[in-house]
Amino acid sequence: MIEINIAGDFCIENRVIKSLSHDKIIFSKDFSKFWNDADFRIVNLESPITDSKSKILKSGRHIKAPTTVEKGLKKLNIDYFSLANNHIMDYGIKGLLDTIEIIEKSDSDFFGVVKEKEFYDFKIIEKGNIKVGIASFSNNEFSTFEDFNNSGALPMDLIYIFELIQKYKKEVHHIVILLHTGLSGNPLPSPNQLRLCRHLINIGASAVLCQHSHIIGAYEKYNNGFISYGQGSLAFDLNRTNTSWNEGYIVKFKFDKNKMDTEVKGLKQFDGDNQIRLLKENEKIIFDGKLKKVNEILKNENDFHYEWQKFVKLKESYYLREMFFFNNKIIRRIFRRQNFSFLYKNTGFAKFLNLFRNTEHSEIIQEILKNKSIRL
Repeated sequence: MIEINIAGDFCIENRVIKSLSHDKIIFSKDFSKFWNDADFRIVNLESPITDSKSKILKSGRHIKAPTTVEKGLKKLNIDYFSLANNHIMDYGIKGLLDTIEIIEKSDSDFFGVVKEKEFYDFKIIEKGNIKVGIASFSNNEFSTFEDFNNSGALPMDLIYIFELIQKYKKEVHHIVILLHTGLSGNPLPSPNQLRLCRHLINIGASAVLCQHSHIIGAYEKYNNGFISYGQGSLAFDLNRTNTSWNEGYIVKFKFDKNKMDTEVKGLKQFDGDNQIRLLKENEKIIFDGKLKKVNEILKNENDFHYEWQKFVKLKESYYLREMFFFNNKIIRRIFRRQNFSFLYKNTGFAKFLNLFRNTEHSEIIQEILKNKSIRL
């Protein structure tokens, strides 16, 4: 049997930087015991580790951790880092290469990226006579390798993922796919995300874990497989207290040749203190209640559709504001006669690119526009 702990987003910011740079332990005793009670441990490294100051052009935040975190990082006993996410290229190729160098110095490994035309797309984890394959892919948000001269995150290309599963499913007993996707703050998947994850199980994956939404998400057992639609964060310190941002969960897998067991273990991260810890008994009750509610919604098509439309309505004003801030007839006429593109900053064009290229944003935009059109 192989036991593997897989965590969600691990972003080295604020107190996490301070603790790791001063070689302080950020795991509580109870969390350390659970974390280390596995054969292998995997996290999604959300921030590049680099001292570079050269930011890429993008919309949204630029995130990085200084190389001073190296010593503290090594003590966390992380075996594999997934690098397929929307921040890994925030400081360009230099940031990626620096990150990989730090990981290798820590005696760890990585996957989910292309490094100077070399694909690190699939890792086989082996113990005894059991083999588990793992791969990760990111939404298309200023990080995929096509935009950086063949260095960067692997995109969520369904054909590529399908071919990868077909290539390796006879070589390993199980395949786990990590997807950096999901709408921020939504504990439920979008309709397309739901279909994609279930399809990956149907074509041979044993488990699909979604990260990126920064909230604990629904999970389900589907067609002998396991799907998580959001693990929250292992660490992403924004100096918040007692919010959904502070919650996350680990998925512990126990793999035999023809069997897979899963355990969902809740955690709190940097919630009033400088550590990652397991939940207290009263917190477990609340945590389990939240997940039970959203898990039940997944089982009912009408409830799921209702919650999706409610989320779309919640986000409607944001997306319309981002796309149509010039909605005056006179202004539109002026724009038809004169090219005013100089009024847009480069980041403005990047924002529009992200809204339409990123499948998460484009799906909700299409739903908003469809709903608006139907009401006309």
